Amino acid sequence: MSPSLRRWALDTAERAAMTFAQAYLAVWVAVGGATYNTLFTVNNVQAGVVGLALAVAVAVGAKQIGASDSASLLPATVDPPKAERKRDAIGGSSK
Repeated sequence: MSPSLRRWALDTAERAAMTFAQAYLAVWVAVGGATYNTLFTVNNVQAGVVGLALAVAVAVGAKQIGASDSASLLPATVDPPKAERKRDAIGGSSK
């Protein structure tokens, strides 16, 4: 597997897992009142799977729009290299 494809796959997996968890917990809190008895219902799982599928679909589409090694819709020019992000985070200049 090429490094570009590996990075995209890991980025997609991370986004899909986070979206699953967010959708699952959102439905649990909204519908079930956040009790332990409603934590493992089919509605929660269905919402999580739909969120996961949407995240993967967006990542596949983003591969054609954004940077080829990222699941983001933003073009590669918007996402600066790690060195620039780190330098900007500590108050350095990008010039």
